[in-house]
Amino acid sequence: MLPLGSLLGGALASVFGLRATLTVDGIGVALSILPLLLSPLRTMRAQNSGTDKQNQETSLGSH
Repeated sequence: MLPLGSLLGGALASVFGLRATLTVDGIGVALSILPLLLSPLRTMRAQNSGTDKQNQETSLGSH
C-alpha cells in the first residue's frame, strides 16, 4: 500500500499543488480515527475469551 500511496500523493501534488495535497492528507489522517471512535471498541473494557473459562475448569479439576 505504501508505494500506491506515494504515487497517489505525488500525482495529487502535481495536479493540485503541495499545499492542497498536504491539507487533504492532514484531514484524511485526522478523520482516520473516526471508525474507532464510532465502533463498540471504544466502550470495551476487556476481551472476553473462552481461555479464561477453560483455565478455571482445569484448575478446579486438578484439586
